[in-house]
Amino acid sequence: MTLINGVLIQAPVSQRDIQGALGVGSGTNKWSQLCTHNNVNRWAKYKPISYNTSANLTLAQRKSVNYGITNIPVWSGNGAVNKMGNFWFGVNTSSTNYPICGIKTEYWAWQRPTGGASSPYRELDFNGYKHDVSAPVGGCTQSTIYIGATGSLTISFSGNGSGQSDGYVVPLSELTGEGVSTGMFGNLYTSAMIRKTGSNIFYVASRDDKWSEDTSTSVTRDVTLAIGNALVGDCEVFPFLSTKKFESFTNDLSGETGPVVAMFNKSSVNVVIKKAKAEPSNFSAWYVKASDKTLHASFTLSNTGDVPFRAKYTVYFSASPTFPDSDTTIGTGEVYLENGSSSSVTKNQVITINKTASYYRNGYARVIITVAAGYGIIFYESTSAATSIVWNNDPTPTPYD
Repeated sequence: MTLINGVLIQAPVSQRDIQGALGVGSGTNKWSQLCTHNNVNRWAKYKPISYNTSANLTLAQRKSVNYGITNIPVWSGNGAVNKMGNFWFGVNTSSTNYPICGIKTEYWAWQRPTGGASSPYRELDFNGYKHDVSAPVGGCTQSTIYIGATGSLTISFSGNGSGQSDGYVVPLSELTGEGVSTGMFGNLYTSAMIRKTGSNIFYVASRDDKWSEDTSTSVTRDVTLAIGNALVGDCEVFPFLSTKKFESFTNDLSGETGPVVAMFNKSSVNVVIKKAKAEPSNFSAWYVKASDKTLHASFTLSNTGDVPFRAKYTVYFSASPTFPDSDTTIGTGEVYLENGSSSSVTKNQVITINKTASYYRNGYARVIITVAAGYGIIFYESTSAATSIVWNNDPTPTPYD
C-alpha cells in the first residue's frame, strides 16, 4: 500500500491512494479532476504542476517553476512596507502600490496543469505528495488579541514548526522570480502588520530572529499605551517577511526599501486591552467614642474588571472635605480579587499625634482603589467613594467645645 497514514503518497501511485489522500470519492476518477482538485495542498512540494513534458518530473524541473507556486506578492524600493500596507488593506491601490507581480485574483497561487501536450496531467506528480503540510507562514490563528501586563502584543500565525523541514513542503529558500531570489527568505524577518479597521494607519513589528523553516511564526513586541488604545476594537492583520527588523510596533515606515513579502491573506481580529477595576460599596467610617484615638472604616470591594488582581486601597480621614495634606491621616492595604468576586475590608487607623477624636467630629472619609499587581493588565481604572465620619457604639458622647 502506498498511502502512508492517510496523508503521504509514495510510488507506485494509484488513483485510490490519491482519492484517499485528497478525501474525495470514487466518482472523482479522472486525472483531469485529481490533478486540479481544490483539495490538493498547494504547499506540498510534490504535487501536479504545469510543465511542458509528459515524462516524470525531476526535482530540478519542479524547482525551476517554483514547485508550482506563482503570484508571489513582493514589494521593493523606497517605502516598500508602506506600499504593501496601502495595497493589502485597500487604503491606496494605485499602481505605485502594486506588488511586483501586479494585481492578481490570488496570491501564492498553485499553477495547476491544464491538460494537453504543453501541460499534461501526470499521475506520478503525486509521488511524494504529503497532504497535511501547512503554509510556511499562514494565516492568523487568533480571533482575539490581548494587550497584556507588560504592554506587549502577540500575533500568532500558523505554519512552520514540527514537520515543516521533512522535505515535503515547498522550500521558500529555493523560490525565484517575481522579485524573489534564491535564498532571499533566509535573510528576512518574520513580521506582522496590523490596522484598525476603517483607518489609514497601520503598525508593524518583527521578531528578533530571521525566518527559517522551523522558526515560530508568532510576533511579540511592546506597544505604547497610545498605540494600544488606537488598536482596541476590530482590526485586520497579516504576516509578512522583511529585510528590516522592526523592534517595536511602529507606523514610521519611511525609507524602507525592501524587499518585503506579504505571506498570506489578512485576517480579522479583535484587539482587547485587559483592564482591572474594583468598585467600592457599603462604605462607612466612624470612631467609637470620644476618648478613642482610632478611626474605623469598612467597605466592600468587588472586581468589575477583566482579570484577577490585587487591589490596593487607600483610606483618607480628614476634618475637611478637600482632604488637605496638613490634616489628613491615611491607612492603606491590599486585597486579592478573583474575577467577579467581592471582599469585605475593615480598616482601623490610629489618629496621628496631636489629632484628637474631637478634631474629626464633623469629619470625612474617602477610599481610593488602584491596582497593586495583576496578570494581563496594561492599565487600570481608579475608583473612589466618600462618606462622613460618624459616632458609633457610644450612646452618650461628651460634647466638645
